[in-house]
Amino acid sequence: GVEACISTDAAGGVELWDASAASEPGAGKIGGDVTAARNGIAWSSRAADTDWYDLVKKNGRRRKKSPPLAPIYAVAAAAGESVEDGGTRIRIALYCSDRRIRLYDYRTGKRIVVYDDSMEFYDRESAARFSRKREPGAAAGPRSNLYYGMDRIQYGSLAATEREISAGHVFRPGGPPPAPRRRPDDSDDDSDGPGGVPDPPAGRQRLRIAFDASGTVLLVPTPVGIRCTDVTSHTPVRVIGRGDAAACRFLAVVPCGGDARVDAQMALARSGGSARAVGSGDAERVAR
Repeated sequence: GVEACISTDAAGGVELWDASAASEPGAGKIGGDVTAARNGIAWSSRAADTDWYDLVKKNGRRRKKSPPLAPIYAVAAAAGESVEDGGTRIRIALYCSDRRIRLYDYRTGKRIVVYDDSMEFYDRESAARFSRKREPGAAAGPRSNLYYGMDRIQYGSLAATEREISAGHVFRPGGPPPAPRRRPDDSDDDSDGPGGVPDPPAGRQRLRIAFDASGTVLLVPTPVGIRCTDVTSHTPVRVIGRGDAAACRFLAVVPCGGDARVDAQMALARSGGSARAVGSGDAERVAR
């Protein structure tokens, strides 16, 4: 596979680094620039041939506005490798501070597509779904006036939570500011670490996105659940946890391989209480 790593900064910069462990003479050191021979790229100039500097250029224009606009930068990144047409293809996804996901082709450095994950997008979608009239003769189903399994009140609560998160540190670089330093003799409890330095405060959540094992499905925690998007056709294929999204906001996703082990209690919960889901007295079964 390709041995390279990616880094981003608060100015919108995106850098690729050689992570190969080659020790041959002239191979270069780990952490140097990526090359076509070692890292499989198809460009020579990052600024002229690729879209890696798009955010830096955009931020330059934003600074000239009156008043200046806040810079756009990546807050989370993920890479997925897939087998397509007899070869491998690597895509890099960047979740940016403007609540848009930019998908790039690693080999060419070109941007493929931009997915909108802003609250304005969900507001437009929810308004369209809530106002959509039922066709004559169509049965009124339980989800006829719902948006991703939520009614209007649930979606309003979700939008309020999202405004809180947007004003916090989740979409900011570097996390929250460090806690103030305290002297050892000022400590009146056991909460301080060595040298009178308080332990890191809770709530340092960071956004995390990921690809599945096939490298073709991008998993993104969104306000309405974990959205699974097929990056080959750019269509959402599933939303996981949308029933829980009104009560808790997913911020990170980590794919885990293997089969889930489901006990009788979980099987009953998944089936809505049906005894048939438990089977003939099996205490545990493997979900396929």
